[in-house]
Amino acid sequence: MLKWFTDWLDSRRRTIDIQLLWPAICKASERDLDQARAAFYTHAMIDPAWQSLDHDDVVNLILKLEMP
Repeated sequence: MLKWFTDWLDSRRRTIDIQLLWPAICKASERDLDQARAAFYTHAMIDPAWQSLDHDDVVNLILKLEMP
């Protein structure tokens, strides 16, 4: 039961990052997509919610992100 909850919580935190943090990063990067993706990647590599995923999955997800 605990694993289910922590998996759900990590998923929710990642969703919030994409919904809230990603647009803020895009705005701060002055809409430079490569710079925004690099900043988001840096965040993902130090955030436990993202570290629970396979590295290649994280990279592929970030590469699919577009400007809001």
